[in-house]
Amino acid sequence: MVDLGGYDFTPCGCTHVLTTSEIGLVAITKSERYKGMLRITFVAGRRSEALFDRLLAQAAELSQRLSAPLTDLGAGLDQLQGKREEARQQVRQREAALIAEAGARLLAAPATTAGALVAALDGVDAPVLRALVKQLASRRGETVALVGRQGAEQTLVCARGARDDRDASAIVRAVCGAAGGRGGGRPELAEARFPAEADLEGAVHAALVPAT
Repeated sequence: MVDLGGYDFTPCGCTHVLTTSEIGLVAITKSERYKGMLRITFVAGRRSEALFDRLLAQAAELSQRLSAPLTDLGAGLDQLQGKREEARQQVRQREAALIAEAGARLLAAPATTAGALVAALDGVDAPVLRALVKQLASRRGETVALVGRQGAEQTLVCARGARDDRDASAIVRAVCGAAGGRGGGRPELAEARFPAEADLEGAVHAALVPAT
């Protein structure tokens, strides 16, 4: 048994040394509370030296990628986070402008199918579609179904208007069955995703007609 002077009393689990200087560098890699005690994980000797070599190599790579001094990586990370937040703000501004422009145009558009508005927009993702659909359904008072085409998939978002008793989730389920999509929702709002090659607008028109 090894008594570590009030810190621990444990069966010996390592190589015996004459002095602590033989152990070399000790690096604590993890500490956690465990059953009211503190559990520490560490490496020592050549393993700790190898660990610090790897950490130094990773820090040097980060320094190069962040264009920041090795001794001040925090400043490089702060700058990167600032740029990311700036990019997010720009995206939000573009989305707001898109919603305003498309919303004004579609608000004045006539109903396209069985008293509902169906339209397709290129390069529009699901969050923008949701905002547009909710806005249009609320202001027009009729069912609105918008298709967004982006990359390798299409997104359908459908909302029921205040003056319309059609079930948006039933419409989306019908379109999924016809065009091979996956999704769902509530009677007031539903959405689904489809492959880019699906004839989504045709399936939406077909689903709306029997729902009247």
